[in-house]
Amino acid sequence: RRKVMKYIVLVLALLSIAQGIFVSNDSVYESLPKNEGTYKSRICIFIETDTVRGDLGTMYLNLAAALQEAGHDVTILVEQPIGDSDKIFFTGFQVQVVPEIDVAHGFTPPQEWQPYRIYAHLKTQQFDVVHFPDWKGNAYYAVLAKHQGIAFEHTVFVIGAQQPFVWSKVNNF
Repeated sequence: RRKVMKYIVLVLALLSIAQGIFVSNDSVYESLPKNEGTYKSRICIFIETDTVRGDLGTMYLNLAAALQEAGHDVTILVEQPIGDSDKIFFTGFQVQVVPEIDVAHGFTPPQEWQPYRIYAHLKTQQFDVVHFPDWKGNAYYAVLAKHQGIAFEHTVFVIGAQQPFVWSKVNNF
């Protein structure tokens, strides 16, 4: 119960930082992951390169900027190299590209093995917080590994819920 409460406090703190709301309750800051005695966290935000120009990409880039401005060490993780026309959106950020790995995927489409590539890459990194959009299930293997106790013992995963699928179906005809 205490662990769940810490996750809730962390999510609320991240949201308040992203929205520019100042939180004055010291207990909120005490529950944030600490980095060398400070409140600077190592945060990874996953962004699909094809969403950079849309609402989802804009929201995550703004979150990254707000967290970086608040003094956190922010890394943006993308699934493929950034095209020349989109590089301007990532100016000022540390960017990592998920490396290709030899996956025996046969006839499996890329969207089904991409979450494994992301998991394999994240295992080689050390982040306090990893933020994913709920779109395409890219966090699946990483969150599963944490749940099963295989990896990410000290990492908090935040999954941002954008909208229910039915909203997309109704509003995008």
